[in-house]
Amino acid sequence: YSMIVASVVVMVLVVLFILLIISIITSRREFCAIRLLSLSTAAECDAVGGVGVSILSLYPQSISAVVNLLDSRYPLSEVVVVLGEGKQHNLLQHLKIRYALVPCMAERCAVYRSRERAYRRLVVVVTQEVQSEAELYDLAASSALYDYLMRVPSAYRLFPSAVGRVAERIAAEVVSEVDVVTTAEAGIEILSRRAWLNRGGFGGR
Repeated sequence: YSMIVASVVVMVLVVLFILLIISIITSRREFCAIRLLSLSTAAECDAVGGVGVSILSLYPQSISAVVNLLDSRYPLSEVVVVLGEGKQHNLLQHLKIRYALVPCMAERCAVYRSRERAYRRLVVVVTQEVQSEAELYDLAASSALYDYLMRVPSAYRLFPSAVGRVAERIAAEVVSEVDVVTTAEAGIEILSRRAWLNRGGFGGR
């Protein structure tokens, strides 16, 4: 009889130990899920008033120029670059590999978007047509996601905090429904999508 009791006690202890291990694993998973959610929420909260900014650039000459634009510390931002199909083939291939670009459906041109979550959103528009600068910026804007469009000449470099400062100015004037903001740095103009449409594009008046 004592052996039976001892066996039952051992079995109970084994079951309790297994349940303890399962509980620890489950708790750790829940903790990781909560931490991931909090990090995601924190990133959204870092955006000033939910203002999203799309940075537009034409014909960057190197990967470092694209990296500089992507180096913004502001979470609700993206970079849309326009490349020439023939002359910038090598740069396009490097960007495809580095940022895991995937092709998207488009009528007038080839469009690629970054896939990996580890990368800030990058959109690459490839065109073979000879167009004016305004038309190329319009092409980039038509592929942009956010409500404010920031044209950055390819020779310019941005400070990591530049986009965040622009977003602060826009958020501060949101009551007046600001359509145009000019930065103190090099006089770069940021248009709302509404103003861009009302002007008839970047070539309009």
